[in-house]
Amino acid sequence: MKLYLLYKEAIIGYCTGGIIRRVSETFTSVVTIITFVTTIDEMVVTKVIGNSILNFSQDIFHS
Repeated sequence: MKLYLLYKEAIIGYCTGGIIRRVSETFTSVVTIITFVTTIDEMVVTKVIGNSILNFSQDIFHS
């Protein structure tokens, strides 16, 4: 009976561990994607600011 309970706990532990591991992997993936999106946003903002400065300096140069 004791062996059965240990076995049952081991199975529950294994399943729970698998679920926790899967959730943490998913969480890590989501964080990576969010970080990537943030990086893209920053790149876009930097590009927009860069283009604005470039356009502004060209306008001054041409006038």
